[in-house]
Amino acid sequence: MTLSTKACKVKGEARQHDWMTRRKKLAREWDGLVLKYAPFSPSSSSIWKYSKHLSREHPDQGWKIHVSGTPLNASQMLRSILPILTDGNIAFKVPHSLDELMKINSGIFYGYSTIGKVVKVYPENENDFLTLVARLDQATSIL
Repeated sequence: MTLSTKACKVKGEARQHDWMTRRKKLAREWDGLVLKYAPFSPSSSSIWKYSKHLSREHPDQGWKIHVSGTPLNASQMLRSILPILTDGNIAFKVPHSLDELMKINSGIFYGYSTIGKVVKVYPENENDFLTLVARLDQATSIL
């Protein structure tokens, strides 16, 4: 009985270690993508990082596309849509860290309407919106 209990504890510690290792790897990957592709922050207290400063030509109101994901697939999802966004010079924002994404996805800190929203894309006009929706849907269909 004691041997069995020790085996369970060791196995449980191994799972805990694997989870923490995976979490750290995912966080490093997310941080690297955000640093490279979304380096702008509107303020030091903002939870968001932007791909670029929104220009005066960018409309004050219009379309916004939410690309959904989880902390487990967020980096993979962002990598799959980055070519579309960067090639088109499309403005977008992402949570500044994977920890912040986990808070967003919990629904507790920012409300239930934020759950699943990983990337917010800001097309400049309706034509861009229609094109982007189709391309982003195709790029994320494997996730």
